[in-house]
Amino acid sequence: ISKKPAIVIGILSACIFLYAAVSLGSYFTQYRSRLRLQEELSGFREQALTTEDPSGNAAAESGSGADDIPEENLERAYDLLKEKNDDYVFWLSIPGTKIDYPVVQLNNEYYLKHDFYGQSSSHGEIFLDKVCDPETGTLLLHGHHMKDGTMFAGLKAYKDKTFRQEHREVYVDFRNERKTFLFFAAAEVDLTDEDSFRYEVLPQDEEGFKIYLDELKRRAFWYTDPGDQAQRRVLILSTCDYGTEDERLVVFGMESTEKD
Repeated sequence: ISKKPAIVIGILSACIFLYAAVSLGSYFTQYRSRLRLQEELSGFREQALTTEDPSGNAAAESGSGADDIPEENLERAYDLLKEKNDDYVFWLSIPGTKIDYPVVQLNNEYYLKHDFYGQSSSHGEIFLDKVCDPETGTLLLHGHHMKDGTMFAGLKAYKDKTFRQEHREVYVDFRNERKTFLFFAAAEVDLTDEDSFRYEVLPQDEEGFKIYLDELKRRAFWYTDPGDQAQRRVLILSTCDYGTEDERLVVFGMESTEKD
């Protein structure tokens, strides 16, 4: 009789070990799948971007600057990805980080658990909020903060003062043009706090935009004056901030001008 507790404990320990092993194996399988998917999509895009244009000039690599890629190449890359997924809207890349992803738009649920090809995935995909127009206005993007460092996990580096000062540029490749944004603010938000900054409630007019930026300045842990805001678009990147599932780390960028 005295051996029964030890047997039960042994069985429970074995079950726990088996569950952990299966969970860990599943996690690494999904991680490898994410890396393969990213390599495939990036490969398609890079080939389109670096192909010589009709004038015989080869395009620069995609991360080299805002004006180095011929419009024809950007269109070719866009059309290629659009054919593979009609939800594709643009490509996001942040030099100096692992953030280099396609951005899709459907609703605010589907791409939390599905990848670019619609396959079930805990990594999901980076997606544009359903209220945003990719052609005009503010761009609010959502992405998971994965412990393996993928998706929007790299945003946590912007809590470091030196890093954010040295990595302010963000590239957004639309169908026929590349836009450069400069990060100027970052905030931590608790969605359960009724008094928290409602960053996801986007301004609809010039006056609302001014109020939004004033509130951001008051709430942000980092804020630098972005300068004249007239006719400039804002890029907002949002991800989970480890603590609780209702905490968010949000980084804000302003469309760059020649004066920046």
